[in-house]
Amino acid sequence: MPRPRSVADGGAKDDETLLALREQAGLTERHVVRVPALFNRLDVPAGYPRRDVVANDLPGAANGVSTGTGGYLAPRQHAPETDRDVFERAAEKALSGTGTPIFWVEDWACSHHLGTVGGKVHCATNALRSLSGTRPWWTERD
Repeated sequence: MPRPRSVADGGAKDDETLLALREQAGLTERHVVRVPALFNRLDVPAGYPRRDVVANDLPGAANGVSTGTGGYLAPRQHAPETDRDVFERAAEKALSGTGTPIFWVEDWACSHHLGTVGGKVHCATNALRSLSGTRPWWTERD
């Protein structure tokens, strides 16, 4: 499967971020789970401090919350459907090798569209986590 690219920079920022994670956290490609997204370049007003701003047209599957018990709460995708949502199927397939089940959460009105103006499940939750006594997440399956 080809690597997806962002609208704004052809994927350069994605590559830069992944490189930093690899160098600073010791991650490798096998630690990376790629899920589909659909981005659109936004028209920003003159004088806006940022250029080439993109927004996810669908709730971002990567912007969910870990349940802390092995599951993952992800925003329902609202993508085209045949028998099932094609983006949800792709995300489930991407995570299938990790043993992590996805629980789809309907958050369109409260997170994506109205409540946080483009936010997702993680924007609409207040999750506090203690990392004491745990191994780093990227070594759990080693």
